[in-house]
Amino acid sequence: MKGERLLHALGEVDEDYLAQVDKLRRIPAKKKRHTWIPLVACLCLVAGVAAWALRGGMGLPGKEGDQANSNGITESTQGIYVPPLEVELSQAQPEAMIDMIGFFIYQGRLYAQMDVVEQGQDLVGEQLGESSGTIDEWTSEDQYLEGTGSVGGPFYEVKGYDPKYMLCMVYDYGVELFWNNCDITVSTGGDVLEEVFRLSDGIARAEFQSESDVQKDTGHMTTITRLNQLAAWVNALDQAPALASTETDMGQCLGHLYLTKADGVTVHLRLMEHGYVQVAELPEVCWQMEWKSILP
Repeated sequence: MKGERLLHALGEVDEDYLAQVDKLRRIPAKKKRHTWIPLVACLCLVAGVAAWALRGGMGLPGKEGDQANSNGITESTQGIYVPPLEVELSQAQPEAMIDMIGFFIYQGRLYAQMDVVEQGQDLVGEQLGESSGTIDEWTSEDQYLEGTGSVGGPFYEVKGYDPKYMLCMVYDYGVELFWNNCDITVSTGGDVLEEVFRLSDGIARAEFQSESDVQKDTGHMTTITRLNQLAAWVNALDQAPALASTETDMGQCLGHLYLTKADGVTVHLRLMEHGYVQVAELPEVCWQMEWKSILP
């Protein structure tokens, strides 16, 4: 397929892995920021690809001798390669289409819905293009082209962030952020926390929510006041080597850490058993970093 098309054939994918990623992606963000665009044309995105996708389609990196596991994740000296999200053309019943997320394609990269900044007008930069919003679960593969997506409208640069990683759309309820969380190689925590989210700019607010409170939907959040200690912890996480989640015994999620910058952009970290950490929207990758000491 041409580079600008979204890779699309699922091939042989480990069902247990799909179930794990599906569970991770369904955990809601905290209430005050969990605002999703009402989608007329929706798409079910499934993380997991056939091995052939690693060196085809979008010009994906790969060295001779690198081995992909059965889920398409490549681990090498360069880091963990996260392949493109796959599009599942669904023939499922309506009740099965519950894990829908907005996306659009720009310069051969898929930008998936991440978060809403309610007072984010200052983040909006130059308009870079417009998404058709015409893709739905019945769209044929030859229609996954540049400028298409399941959400429609103009999209813009996010001021202070690399457009290769993050773009936005503007709505009356706030600025919706989209980030390219696939077709990337992650070597250290800094490849995400710094290259994508620029956390070294400073953390203005940090909040913790236990997994039990998430499951009970209590809305209870605990503010972390020791921001200097937290910043040092993030700096150490920047240096931590990336690990493939499917090859790591992370155990269960125990809590959620929300790191909000002065501009309103929030990074959601999932805190796992055995001292592992994930970026919530990147379940394929984790880092081992003791985290209990930063909690209130």
